[in-house]
Amino acid sequence: MKTMLLRTGCFVFMLTASIGTAHADIASNFGLGANALSMSGAYTGVADDFSACYYNPGGLAFQQWPVFAHDKRGTALYIGAGYLTNRLWTKDPGSTKRYADIAPLTFEQLGLTLGPSALAGLLPERRVYFGVAFYSPTDAVIGWKKRNTSVDRYFVFYDNQNRIFGFLADAAYRFNDHLSVGAGVNIYAASKTITDVNFVQSSFYHTENNVILIKAAPVAGIMINTGSGFKIGLDYRAETRFNDYGVNNLYASGLLLYAQSFNYVRFFSPEQYAAGVSYQFAKPNLLISVDATYMHWSDFIDDQGDGTPRTSLFDTVVPRLGVRWSLKEDIRLSAGYAFIRSPVRDQTGETNFLDSNKHLVSLGASYTFKKAGFWQAPITLSAYVQDTLFQTGYVHKTQPVSQYQQGYAFGGSVYDGGIECRFVW
Repeated sequence: MKTMLLRTGCFVFMLTASIGTAHADIASNFGLGANALSMSGAYTGVADDFSACYYNPGGLAFQQWPVFAHDKRGTALYIGAGYLTNRLWTKDPGSTKRYADIAPLTFEQLGLTLGPSALAGLLPERRVYFGVAFYSPTDAVIGWKKRNTSVDRYFVFYDNQNRIFGFLADAAYRFNDHLSVGAGVNIYAASKTITDVNFVQSSFYHTENNVILIKAAPVAGIMINTGSGFKIGLDYRAETRFNDYGVNNLYASGLLLYAQSFNYVRFFSPEQYAAGVSYQFAKPNLLISVDATYMHWSDFIDDQGDGTPRTSLFDTVVPRLGVRWSLKEDIRLSAGYAFIRSPVRDQTGETNFLDSNKHLVSLGASYTFKKAGFWQAPITLSAYVQDTLFQTGYVHKTQPVSQYQQGYAFGGSVYDGGIECRFVW
């Protein structure tokens, strides 16, 4: 009986042990704010809403349409929600495609910008601007799973938990009509579970304790407004990582029978340098934005707790292009494209971390009500859709260390979309 209980306890214990495979959060993977997302993230040289907290905090001092009279009011609230799903697949030789078991994800994004009038009398007049943003997943992309990387195949940036919550707080100082500098902090939070199994008089009890992990990384940006239609933006985001290990313990009669070390939460957001230029044409009322972001992925080491690297990533540059066409003062359409080069090396050995170069295409639209019912200030409704199309990748194994020795193909798409409501007063 005791042997059966011990085996059962070990089985339950192994089920509750988990490894988080998350390597990116919602903002790092998909962006922040409906306007920026509708332009495929080509926003470093635009940054004219709350998403400046992420793309370029210097842009907080140059908020534009449709935040009317921002220098006088300077306050806007953003409430948004998004949905993400996928069709990612792998294909073995001589077989049909097998689609990844990754559940859809829903998430929320909140933002607030504050102009000088919000803190009138406390700060230099018409000089200091503030912005905050928060994003949160409403569910997990996929349930926690313990993986054997020598046999399992998964998409490292999408087959993950995304249980990363983000809070961004930034401030910008406007020197004059042409230059502003902003800085702030990106705060990330994740949860982990500590598990114990205790045997007491031939019975066992399973207990779990949830712990919140918090990391912070600085962000800084510069916005140059030439006054002739050009805006130039520079942005820096520091690296952030969770690589938190723990121990799940199995006790009997007060004695430790089994202890397993494993990785509770794994998350990595690389150091990034971004530069962007935008130009606003008067006729037609068209904005064009070009961005390039250097992603310092090579600092990432994927180890399993024993210090042995399983795979490494290499640095990449991501180019982006966005356009925004204002049909009228209250209607505008947006589109964007980005080529996202994968930082994942060819999987020739025991690991099967899947990612390939991607084409990101986006569309968006917004409409501004100058007054809506009881609300006597502008309200803007925005919506966007994105398609992240994976180039078909091929894995060719050169070492006899995996059940996939003949290699395989993989590819697919990730689709996401969302809505956002902006209140100005």
